[in-house]
Amino acid sequence: MGVGVDTVRAGVPRGWLRRARIAFAVVFFGGLGWAFLDLANRMSSALIGALTWPQFVPSALRWVAAPGLAAAGFFAVLGMTLVFGRVYCSAICPLGVLQDLFSRASRWLGWAGRYRYARPMQRAALLVFAIAVVLLSLGYSGLFGFLDPFSAFGRLVGDLARPVLVAANNVVAGFLGSFGIYRIYRVSMGGASLGAAGFSLALLLLPLVLSLRRGRLYCNLICPVGTLLGLVSRWSLFRVRIDRGACVKCGDCISVCKAECIDLKKGAVDAARCVACFNCLSVCPEAGVRYGMAGGGRVGSAEGSMAPDAQGRREFLGVAMAVAGGASFVATPARAAEKKGVSGDALKAAAAKPSRIPEVKHFPVSPPGSGGIARFNRLCTGCRLCVTACPSHVLRPAVREYGLAGFLQPHMDFGVSFCEYDCNRCGDVCPTSAILALAKDAKRLVQVGRVVFTRDNCVVQSANTACGSCAEHCPTQAVHMVPFKDNLTIPEIDVDRCVGCGACEHVCPTRPYRAIYVDGNPEHRRALPPTKEKVDQTVPKDFPF
Repeated sequence: MGVGVDTVRAGVPRGWLRRARIAFAVVFFGGLGWAFLDLANRMSSALIGALTWPQFVPSALRWVAAPGLAAAGFFAVLGMTLVFGRVYCSAICPLGVLQDLFSRASRWLGWAGRYRYARPMQRAALLVFAIAVVLLSLGYSGLFGFLDPFSAFGRLVGDLARPVLVAANNVVAGFLGSFGIYRIYRVSMGGASLGAAGFSLALLLLPLVLSLRRGRLYCNLICPVGTLLGLVSRWSLFRVRIDRGACVKCGDCISVCKAECIDLKKGAVDAARCVACFNCLSVCPEAGVRYGMAGGGRVGSAEGSMAPDAQGRREFLGVAMAVAGGASFVATPARAAEKKGVSGDALKAAAAKPSRIPEVKHFPVSPPGSGGIARFNRLCTGCRLCVTACPSHVLRPAVREYGLAGFLQPHMDFGVSFCEYDCNRCGDVCPTSAILALAKDAKRLVQVGRVVFTRDNCVVQSANTACGSCAEHCPTQAVHMVPFKDNLTIPEIDVDRCVGCGACEHVCPTRPYRAIYVDGNPEHRRALPPTKEKVDQTVPKDFPF
C-alpha cells in the first residue's frame, strides 16, 4: 500500500510525490507572489480568491464572519491533513515554500550542513500557540497576523519585494522613455511605508535564520497553523514510515529531512513534525522510507510517535478547546489630483497664510465594506493584499491610528490619496472578509466617515481668494459652493450625503491644517443618495429659432 519496493518494481519513479509537491508549491507560491506584486492590477479577483481559499487562517476568519462554501477552505485543509499529513505546509503555505527556497539557497552556497534528527520542542510550540489563540480571542487579530504564515508572507512581499520591483520598473520606464518607448510606464509606490518595511524585515529575520540552519523549525515551533496541523497529522491516514526490514541506516533520509524528524535509531518518523515534503523518499537507495497507509502497530519513539498516545490526545483536546474559545471572539492619478482643480492663487494664498485651527479627528477611517473599526480589527490580519491592490493607494498600514488592536492594519490616509467612488477592489481581494465585497451601487452609499469644514481655515475666508477644489472633487455633492462676498463662493457641507471618500481633504490646499477633512465613523452608516442638479429646460421667449 505504500510507496516502496513494490512500486519501484512496478516502474513508478520514487520521486513523483516530491515532484507533485513542487508543482503545487510553484502554483501557490508563484500565484500569491503575483497577487502581491501585480503592479497593473491585472490579476482577477476570482483567481486571487481561488489561491487564498485554502489559506488556513484567512479562511477560518472568513468562516467566522460569514459561514459558507466560499469560506470552507480551512475545513478542506483539515481534511487533507487527516488523510495525507501536512501537505498544506509543504505545498500550499507560501511562507513554508519561501523557507524552503532559503534553505536550498543556503546549501547551494555552502552556508549550512546536513540536517540531523532533533528532539521536538512540543511544549514551547504549544505555548506559542496558546499565546496566539489568546490574542485572537481578545480581538487582536492584527497581532495574531504576525504569526499567521499567509499574512507574514504578504507583509514580506508587499513591504519589501514590491517597493524594489516598483523602483526597478520606474528606472526601466524612465530609461526607455528617453528613447521614446513607452511600453512600460511609471507606477506609484502605493502603500509603501519605511516603518512597515523595517518591521517586516525584522520579522523576516526569524524564519530566515531558522530556515538557513534548521529547515522547518519555524513551522514546528513558532507557526500556530503548523502546530495545529501537527497535532491533527498524528491521526493522518497516510504517513511517511521507516521500513525496518529494508532500511540500511545509511542516513541519507536524515540529511534531507527539513523537519529534522527522522530518528533512525528507533526507526521512527515523527508524524507531528513531518511536513510531507517527500525528500526522504526520493533519496533512499533501498526504498527503506515509504509513504502509505498507517499500519496497525505503533511505530515511533517516546519523543514523537506516529500514533497518538494519551499525552498527545490530551494536548490535542486542550488545543481544540483553545481554538473553540478563540473562535468566540466574533459575535494613479492620486498625485496628479492633488493640484487638479486648485487655482494657483489658492495655492499661493494657502502657502502665504498657514491655517491655525487644528483638525479634530475622533476616529480613523476603515475601508468601505469593513462595517466599522471594531469588526475590522477583529477580522483583519494585516496581510497587505488590499493595500497592494488599491488603485488609488489610499490604504496604508496603521501605526497608532487603531491603537494596539489594529497595529499595521490598513486605514484610509487621505493625506496621500482618496478612495475612488466607483472602486471596490479591496473587498474583492480580501481573504478574511474583514472587507466585504460590495456591489458598486451599495459601496457608493457606504459612509465610512463624515466631512468636517473649518471655515476659518479656508482660503476663501482667510485670504479672500477663490478656491472651490473640494466641491469640484466631491462625487456626491456633499460639498457645494454658496455665495460668500466680493463675488466669491465658499464651501457648504451636507454631512448626510458625504460618504467619506476623502477627495475633499486630499485636494484642500491649506496647511498645516486642512480646512475640510473627514472624521471616521466607528460604525459605518448609509449616506443619502447624491443630489441631482435640476436643469432649466424652459425656452426663452426671445429664442431665435
